[in-house]
Amino acid sequence: MEYSYGINKIWSTEKFFTFSSFRSGVGSIYHRIVFNLFAILFIGVNALQKKGDLDDMRMIITVHTLMVVFFTIHVIMTRPYRNFSTNLLYVLLMLALATMMIMMYMKVQGYKQSFFVDKYFFKLTIFLCGFLWFIVTVWILFILITRGKWGLDKETVMELTEGQDLAIYYIKDARSFIVHLMNKKKYEEAEAMRME
Repeated sequence: MEYSYGINKIWSTEKFFTFSSFRSGVGSIYHRIVFNLFAILFIGVNALQKKGDLDDMRMIITVHTLMVVFFTIHVIMTRPYRNFSTNLLYVLLMLALATMMIMMYMKVQGYKQSFFVDKYFFKLTIFLCGFLWFIVTVWILFILITRGKWGLDKETVMELTEGQDLAIYYIKDARSFIVHLMNKKKYEEAEAMRME
C-alpha cells in the first residue's frame, strides 16, 4: 500500500516483491525460505543414501514421505498466498504429491494389495496424475473465465487507507524533507544509499 501511494519505495529497491504475494504472519511471509529449506533437505536425504539396497531405499522413501506429509500440513495450515486461487492450486498440488509419496511408501514397504502389482500400480499412477492435471486445467479455466483478481487492487488500497490522509501527508512531507536535505548536503555514495 505504501508503495502504491508513493510514500515508500523500499518495495522496488529491496526486492520485497519476492515475498509480497505472501500473507502476513511468520508462517506465511517466510514460506519461500521454508520451501527452499524443504527442497534442500529433500535433496540432502537422497545424498545420504549409502548402499542403494532395498533397506536403504525404504528408509529414504519413509523420510521423504514424512517430509512431504508434514510440509503439506504446513501449507494447508498457513495458506501462504494472499490469493484464494493460488492457495487452492498449491494445496491441490501438495496433496497430490503427498498421495503419490504415500503410495510409493506403501509399494516399497511391500504392502500386499492388488493396486501394488507393478502393472496396476503404473496405471494407478497415470490415472492419479491425469486426474490431477484435469483438476488443475479446470481450475485455471475457471480463473480465466471468472477473471479472478488479486486481493490488492486500487479500490482495496483506497478502502484500507480511508481516513489516513493526514498520516500519508506527513509521510510524504518527511520524504520531501529528506530529498531537500540530501540536495543541501553532499553525502558520500554509501551514506546517500542509506538515506534513500
